[in-house]
Amino acid sequence: MGAHVSYQPVCASTDRLLIERLRYEALPEGTVVITDHQYDGRGKGGSIWHAPPGQNLTFSLVLYPDASWPNMPIALGMCVAMAIRAHIALCLTHSLTVKWPNDLYCDHYKIGGIIVHRLSQTQRAGAAVVGIGINVNQMEFDNPHWTSMALASGRKFSLLILFTELLQVLETYYISLKKTSFEDLKHRYTQCLYGLYVPHVFETNQKRFRGIITGLDAEGRLLVQNDSGNTTSYHTGQIKLVQSSVQS
Repeated sequence: MGAHVSYQPVCASTDRLLIERLRYEALPEGTVVITDHQYDGRGKGGSIWHAPPGQNLTFSLVLYPDASWPNMPIALGMCVAMAIRAHIALCLTHSLTVKWPNDLYCDHYKIGGIIVHRLSQTQRAGAAVVGIGINVNQMEFDNPHWTSMALASGRKFSLLILFTELLQVLETYYISLKKTSFEDLKHRYTQCLYGLYVPHVFETNQKRFRGIITGLDAEGRLLVQNDSGNTTSYHTGQIKLVQSSVQS
């Protein structure tokens, strides 16, 4: 990863730029597009990722993952989330967890996010574009539930050094996880899952209920047990964690 890096000072979306390039050329695995200013980045459900120029890491990379993994986009997102968590946890003294499926949390504040695009046959069969955003040196946020590495640690970071080191960690994790089973991947992911066995208020189909996260099923779906003791599995977008009893 990082052998082929394209730097764009300003772009609408590194994800969309890579997806468009893949329509016309076969890019090597690990190809990266990084920008100082992404002004139209999108997260899950089309949510906007706000990133002031020159303060955070916003980049995307091309991967050719194991298509046999159940629910491959979630599996791939889990892999990347664990690698990011392993690296930036070395820089912070706070709890670093992954909020299902692919958001990175520092204590109870969002510090990063991942989105995985599995490309179609007409775009580039077998390819996936992974968009990564990490709040690094940003000190102010419109959303009170967001934070950055600088806010959490009380110091600033070199974006170049962080980016270079992170790619090395990502490559190590990715190569390792391509050789392992989905069950092992799921087990390792569950160990760093945000809010595991903690009471939450969830929302699904515009209805709210209390429950606890008990893990993932065989396809990577989130398992939630309600107050009646019934457990249901949910795909991405089917359920939302509204409130946690451990949040301040």
